[in-house]
Amino acid sequence: MTMTIDRRLLIKAGTFGLAALSLPGAALAFASARGFTHGVASGEPSTDSVLLWTRYVSDNDARLTAELSATPDFARVVGGGSVTASGARDHIAKLTVRDLKPGSWYYYRFVASDGTKSPIGRTRTLPRGETGAFNLGVFSCSNLPFGWFNAYGHAAARKDIDLALHLGDYIYEYGPDVYPTRGQALAGRMVQPDHEMVTLADYRLRYASYRLDPDLQALHQSVPMIAMWDDHEIANDAWKGGAQNHQDATEGDYATRRRIAEQVYREWMPVADLTPGDALWTSYQIGNLATIIRTESRLSGRDKPAELAEAFAGGGDLAKALAKFRDETWMDPSRHMLGDDQARWLGEQFRASLAADGKPAGVEFAGHSVSSPGFESYAPTVSPRDVAGALIRGNPQLKWADTSSRGYMTVNLTQERATANWHAMRTIREHTLDLAGTESRSVLPGRKVLAEPGWSRWSPSDAAAMA
Repeated sequence: MTMTIDRRLLIKAGTFGLAALSLPGAALAFASARGFTHGVASGEPSTDSVLLWTRYVSDNDARLTAELSATPDFARVVGGGSVTASGARDHIAKLTVRDLKPGSWYYYRFVASDGTKSPIGRTRTLPRGETGAFNLGVFSCSNLPFGWFNAYGHAAARKDIDLALHLGDYIYEYGPDVYPTRGQALAGRMVQPDHEMVTLADYRLRYASYRLDPDLQALHQSVPMIAMWDDHEIANDAWKGGAQNHQDATEGDYATRRRIAEQVYREWMPVADLTPGDALWTSYQIGNLATIIRTESRLSGRDKPAELAEAFAGGGDLAKALAKFRDETWMDPSRHMLGDDQARWLGEQFRASLAADGKPAGVEFAGHSVSSPGFESYAPTVSPRDVAGALIRGNPQLKWADTSSRGYMTVNLTQERATANWHAMRTIREHTLDLAGTESRSVLPGRKVLAEPGWSRWSPSDAAAMA
């Protein structure tokens, strides 16, 4: 749905919630929506708790009841609580339900005072102690105008994912004709507001646009999520003191924009609210199988990114300028990405691990984007196979690369091995759950080399077969 909304009304919506708008046509249908407008979500599970999320729009603050059950018919409610969907928080309602059983699946829903019920969600707690297997779904870089979120839909259709990890760029901040350009944007996938998001109303409306996507709603409804922002939830190339596409002269104070961005992220995502002094980083224990360490590398400690273009700005000998950038600017030990406190904490997390045994071990599995373009957009005349080959030749530690596929990654953890599976969607330009194929790589415990690779072709019926 495409909407044109007056800026004054956007400010009103950001203050009082989208339901405060009264507009004609499609805008009216969206802005005047009541009840459970954006489905349900869950996140940040522990062995005995999980956070539940929904949005319920009414004329006033609304008291909701959350219910958990081991069965989808809710014949026996085993947990829940009461929570308010507050207009001041864009009608978002969140609560953490405790005293649950470790490693257990639950169904949940919200019930309004008039008896109206939300969609039913499915969530689970983390295992405790001996754990044989655990399957992660890994997602990042979901730019809605570039194409369909088929990766979300495919992951939601299968029933073997225990936990979703979203590594950031859940939304993008740009206005139209930037990223993507109008020519690149897929018809019917435009978002609101129709300009770069800067104000509280802007950020809220952008999340509301994204969260209307049916595949994104399905993913949240089917599995709990652990999430952390990257840069586009704030602004491109965000760091602790600014961002590449933030201009104080026309867009106001960066600290205010950053505060707004974090506030709205915590409103619209299934993540806990923090109090002053709380760390942005934490860890999650998957029984005796693995530790998930969630870092924050944008707002708390990151210095301004080094720009290669600045090294060439003065002209002169380009070779010397490049060498100086490589050996001095790029390698400057005083530059930070995490900050001292977080780096110290991260070191403690590694030292406390019962798995590395004082020996170098480990393999990095890097995921791909849900819909944002890869190298193919920067080198459209070069074969993706040639691009990947050049990357591997120039980086001997890189053993496999696919620079042109959109999709998601699953990481299957067992006591015997960790296996990454890159699921490549056939396309994002049409709404389909068809896969082009899946590439797999494994690593054995205590090793720092990959096991034998594998590749499989998938048929259009695979998603249904996994459901």
